[in-house]
Amino acid sequence: MKFKKANLVFSIVFIFMAGCATFPKVGKQEKEKLLLEHLQNWETLRIDGIIEANYKSFAFRKNITIRKNKEILKIDIYDTGLFGMKPEPFLSVNIDSLILIKSQTETEPTISKIEQFPEFKLLLNPLKLVKYTNEIISNNELLLSNALYIKFSNKMQIIQIDHVAYPQSIKFEYQNKLVEIIFYKEDKEIANIQIDKITYKNL
Repeated sequence: MKFKKANLVFSIVFIFMAGCATFPKVGKQEKEKLLLEHLQNWETLRIDGIIEANYKSFAFRKNITIRKNKEILKIDIYDTGLFGMKPEPFLSVNIDSLILIKSQTETEPTISKIEQFPEFKLLLNPLKLVKYTNEIISNNELLLSNALYIKFSNKMQIIQIDHVAYPQSIKFEYQNKLVEIIFYKEDKEIANIQIDKITYKNL
């Protein structure tokens, strides 16, 4: 009987210790560090991959390059040229204080104010979220300026951005690094970016 009780106690202790090793708790300081590192990664980066879009009559599958520094976010969508050469992008988006969209199918660029697209404003200046660190690490979420609802993983990575006023959202999938960005409208996927390569450096 004593042997069985000792065995039971040993098993309980072993399971508890194994659980602690398998699911280590991340403390506040570690979360603060992870959040800062994640937001800093968004400051300067380059993404190369494939974008697929299918919304109403607008459908394509093309190469995409996203480049960002502290002043500008630049998105180029293009076909792969002959022998791997890259032609002029058929669609380019430059985002700073304004959003400028150039297309091969339009003679004049489209210009919008960045305030109309708060998700781009957020990605342009991600370190502004640092002042909300306590709220983020406590709740894994943040309501920003009553415009965006942002969700974070336990690793303090941005995993979803939802519009408050519109049924639109962006989801981010990770495998150590970011591997996919998915765009939704009215709960329906309208585009996704499959990331082949991501590096953190200036434009």
